[in-house]
Amino acid sequence: MDRRGSGLKKITDETGRLFKDESYHVEYYNNNEFFMVTIYNENYGKVIDESQINHRSTEESQKGKIELSTLAMSILNEIKADNSIKTTEIADRLNIARETVSRNIAKLKKCGYITRVGSDKFGHWEVKD
Repeated sequence: MDRRGSGLKKITDETGRLFKDESYHVEYYNNNEFFMVTIYNENYGKVIDESQINHRSTEESQKGKIELSTLAMSILNEIKADNSIKTTEIADRLNIARETVSRNIAKLKKCGYITRVGSDKFGHWEVKD
């Protein structure tokens, strides 16, 4: 165990190394009730060139642009095989939790791979090609 208080020097030294300069990017404050450390963001106050920002369009987030996990592909295949399948049935077939199926179905919907037509109880899935 390091001696008491040595972590403060480590924080100061490490932030100086990360910022690649020897200035202080950390402020310490304490009173009788609490102790506070403020570490400043390296990018704070910098002007950002808009052309360097990676803007994602709606088209890029559509089907084919986002790689699916193996589990999401398995769920998609189950839906393709039976478009009226319920999440509980998928969970039983794949031996995973229903919540995991629901989470992956939400991703598949968001990415445009599937849509639900009708109610949760009596509806069916449409797989987009």
